[in-house]
Amino acid sequence: MAFRGYVLDVKTRSKPFHDLLMVPESQWIRKRQKYDFYVGCNEIEEDWVRIWGFINKERLEKEGEWGDFGREKTLHISLKKLNPIIELRDLEPKVSPLQDHTG
Repeated sequence: MAFRGYVLDVKTRSKPFHDLLMVPESQWIRKRQKYDFYVGCNEIEEDWVRIWGFINKERLEKEGEWGDFGREKTLHISLKKLNPIIELRDLEPKVSPLQDHTG
């Protein structure tokens, strides 16, 4: 998903009581350079998803913890620690190196 030139990875947990944004190690290694932000959600009911917030990859790497949840090592952080999703609208558009003609 893209927003204002940033690339977001939306992580949705399948139960209302799931309270962690989780990125499996294999995804983190392969794709962390691709994503600017991770968005944390959880499914409340079949057609109802709560969007908790977002976190940039640098903060996730710094503040997240590694744990084993049964399949593989996983980087995780509480959904309560995410930035409010409404703050995404305040981000300045990202300028790609191809668009920046100032230098």
